[in-house]
Amino acid sequence: MPQYALSEEFRNEFKFKCIDSLIPQPRTGNAVVPVFTGDEDKQAAMSWLTLFTQWALQQGLSADHTLLLASTHIKYSLIYYPQLSTWTEFVQDFFAYYHAVGDSLFIQWYWKRAANIQICWFSYRELKTATNNFSEHKTVGAGKAGVVFKGVLSDDRVVAVKRYTEVVGHSLEDILYEVFIHRSLPKSSNLVKLIGFSSYEQDPLLVYEYVEGGNLEQHLQGIHGKKPTWNERLSIAIDVADAISQLHYNRKFPIYHRDIKSSNILLDDHRQAKLADFGMAAAVSPKKARSYCQTKVKGSRGYTDPHYESTGKLTDTTDVYSFGVVLMELVTSLNAGDPSRSKSFLPDLVMEMYSLERLDEIVDECILAPCPCKQCLKILIEEVIELAILCCHQDPTKRPKISELAEKLRLIQLEQKMRSMEAELRDERRSMEVLDKDRTPRRSHRQ
Repeated sequence: MPQYALSEEFRNEFKFKCIDSLIPQPRTGNAVVPVFTGDEDKQAAMSWLTLFTQWALQQGLSADHTLLLASTHIKYSLIYYPQLSTWTEFVQDFFAYYHAVGDSLFIQWYWKRAANIQICWFSYRELKTATNNFSEHKTVGAGKAGVVFKGVLSDDRVVAVKRYTEVVGHSLEDILYEVFIHRSLPKSSNLVKLIGFSSYEQDPLLVYEYVEGGNLEQHLQGIHGKKPTWNERLSIAIDVADAISQLHYNRKFPIYHRDIKSSNILLDDHRQAKLADFGMAAAVSPKKARSYCQTKVKGSRGYTDPHYESTGKLTDTTDVYSFGVVLMELVTSLNAGDPSRSKSFLPDLVMEMYSLERLDEIVDECILAPCPCKQCLKILIEEVIELAILCCHQDPTKRPKISELAEKLRLIQLEQKMRSMEAELRDERRSMEVLDKDRTPRRSHRQ
């Protein structure tokens, strides 16, 4: 299949900030889309729009955005011509060319050919429509950076649309950088998928897959009903460790997330964990990954590695520290930072209670309550806490690799399953013994 490109003259029309980075320059061998001059006859005009549509498909534009850009370009081209009033008729003729009548059939035609688009470039107006003009009733989450809305696209897909609270400075560049990061990620059930974006400079938007269950922080607080069981918490920890491993050992280049926290870990209806929000992620040269990368410090209070905060040296251990804090949250259900505590930061509190052998006082009671063998479970909980403390070691070189943590957590999970099976077998044997005892006939004694 030929590769399509806009001519350099065509590209010059896109004077929006950063847009040129989204539209590659033409290369030798490309099928080049020229500017529309208005001198074309109907057949040549149809050929031009077909060529433009093929380019749009390869670039990942949505159907609506394709129409919007084509219409804008044609209107711009015809502004000095008497045909100004006929440009809309020209676009309508294009539908007839594909045996369609109206926008909806064009969209159907388009999406059948856009199946391979991984990250779509949406128009602002279709995301505005999808969220009912960013209605408060569609709000599903909010933070310092922005608000997340539930939206429904024209093909009935349910999505999460992130709108930034304050658009200043290089916000569009930041969003396009996150698009670049997502395009470099492997397909994974443990990473929240970026579906698309809008590059409207005054209000750039990101579109993610919609995860119904809320975030881990909410689940640990009991906002979504019953708190996670110990088995569910272990599975969540393994899911997150796997997600981080996929970033650190990414095939193209290592990626450090820099903002791993419980509110950035989303859970689906089955409480499978998905790591979200790559706004602070850093793509690192494989050579620098062996040592460190000097960067501007980014992260969330309570989760950020103190060594990284003080030196600006970013390594894979920066994410490992944050993961250690999340492990502590999973065991205790306490917040990572709480000024009302004697030790406001959770790692300091956990390390103190561990050294005093008073972990029982901070372990979430919901974990222990349903367990028949509490002593066995306490041993496993202590193993997880020891891993978490190792993750938060002051010396980054003493912290384990995330792949090692995933493996050790799986061993703990396996040990948990074996202990549960042993407990069930013991209970079953006891039940059988009681049943056999009841069935044994009693002898009568004559005097």
